[in-house]
Amino acid sequence: MNREIQQLNEPGFEIFEVDSPNVYASITNVNTGIIYMKSLTAQVVCKQCQRNFTINRSKQCQCKNDLIYEFTPIFYHNNYVGRLEMSSLVLICFETPETILSCLNCGSYYHTKEKNVEFSCFNCNTFTKYKLNKVWLKPSRKEQNKEFVPVKGTPLPNNGACKHYRKSFKWYRFPCCNKLFPCDECHNESVDHELKRASKMICGLCAEEQNIAKRV
Repeated sequence: MNREIQQLNEPGFEIFEVDSPNVYASITNVNTGIIYMKSLTAQVVCKQCQRNFTINRSKQCQCKNDLIYEFTPIFYHNNYVGRLEMSSLVLICFETPETILSCLNCGSYYHTKEKNVEFSCFNCNTFTKYKLNKVWLKPSRKEQNKEFVPVKGTPLPNNGACKHYRKSFKWYRFPCCNKLFPCDECHNESVDHELKRASKMICGLCAEEQNIAKRV
């Protein structure tokens, strides 16, 4: 039994109408019919108190700030996977989503929480592949101007650590977009452009920003 994939008797998804999807995904797939991201978890920062959260639905922060996080999924089409409404928080990066797949040949449904699965359909034995390369949010023009602003003398969220580097206490500023991310992987998971090597570093303990010395 492949523990990375689970067959479903019923698909278990809801069909929503979304006028303007803004969550995109780069997916490599073979012999898959439906691809449906049932839930999408993200690492975020509260704008009011700068606490770091992992979130998949709206909640109230410890500082009593109402954090709005509402993901509406749609069937994967033209790289769209759904729409995300956010308020009072800043997105750092997405976690691996919970996804429902179907076999293109017989229509059997499967559930996975992995980024990369290859298996033979349990029903018709058709080889099936699903690989999630990246998920990113395309913000509105108004949202593009919103960014987490570090306060000098205070620590960054989670002291600068992220899910990729839990012992790295710093963030980086990337010249390709002039935005801050804990690491290059967080950058690539959040935006849809080519990465340029970070030019500045911010201490996770005091938020002091400094140039990164160029390698000779």
